[in-house]
Amino acid sequence: MKRLTCILLVLIFLFVMGGGAFAAGGKEESKGITIGMIVPTMANEFWVKVADFTQKAADELGFKLIVLDSRDSGDNQIKNAENLISQKVDGIIFPGYYDTGKRILQMTERAKIPVIVMDTTVTGVEPKGEFKTYEAFIGPSDRTAGYAVADYLIKNMKAGAGGQKEMVALYGTLGTSVNENRRKGLEDALKENPDVKLVAAQTGDFRRDEGMKVMENFLVAHPNVTAVWGANDEMVLGAMNAIENVGKQKDIILGGINFNDEAIDAMLEGRYSFSTGGHWLMGGFAATILYDYLHGFEIEERDVLIVLAEVHSKEDAIALKERWLPYPAWDFKAHSKTYSGPNAEQYTVLKVE
Repeated sequence: MKRLTCILLVLIFLFVMGGGAFAAGGKEESKGITIGMIVPTMANEFWVKVADFTQKAADELGFKLIVLDSRDSGDNQIKNAENLISQKVDGIIFPGYYDTGKRILQMTERAKIPVIVMDTTVTGVEPKGEFKTYEAFIGPSDRTAGYAVADYLIKNMKAGAGGQKEMVALYGTLGTSVNENRRKGLEDALKENPDVKLVAAQTGDFRRDEGMKVMENFLVAHPNVTAVWGANDEMVLGAMNAIENVGKQKDIILGGINFNDEAIDAMLEGRYSFSTGGHWLMGGFAATILYDYLHGFEIEERDVLIVLAEVHSKEDAIALKERWLPYPAWDFKAHSKTYSGPNAEQYTVLKVE
């Protein structure tokens, strides 16, 4: 079996400087710790994986985890934050989705609850800046991921009937740091390859049904397209359905982000070309960092680097399913300062071999 290619994809960065505000207690006190986590939607496989891996951290480290679903609504995210605060949780992890992030940070500041923001930054707000209880941000290097998808497609796409290499793009939720940085990665790759033309780009809001609708329109307006770049796998899977409905699957290659299970299965069937991801690990990492903080350990100013695989062949997809899904082997206690001391293993390189 071909070794699953590991190419540098900086998925997790931790930008922070802050000392523990709680007295060090040790693992004996773990039973009293409750951490709340808010996710945008449990209707998306990616966020289900985030929640499940975080629960694995809770089970192994011995704290209580409360996961609340915002059901794709900023109003619900506010209500979820209010819920967690009313339950007097010890810490909160949430994504900077919608335009509610700053308001939630104001709420947690008043309640003196430490917070880690994951995946999507809160616009204009940095850890340990305006809000002293905003301890860290942990999330993907989206620009790197967006570039990786585009680079693969550009190198492998064919010219269309008109002799031009034409690509379309499916953007995610506009205005989010996730979408904007992945888009910048796409633009970086296109600048390096002026022979490739981006003929159309539109948001699919990270949803499969929207990705399918947008792609149906693209196929009518741009019949010579030979590559689809997507800000996540969900939208590209929708685009794949639209393409197959008109019988053009042999002419168009597809690339997205997240290691969606169906995308990997489609690669095994030769229907999907490329995916990169694995950053659903960030939930478990964030919880471990917050757990240690609540036991009196400082959150260090350091990069938390994960080198993950780019999947672009049937052999890669087989290896991913065998070694990564549902989760790669991970010893949370070995990476926890509470259990293994201040010199616990750092989040560095997680290899898939």
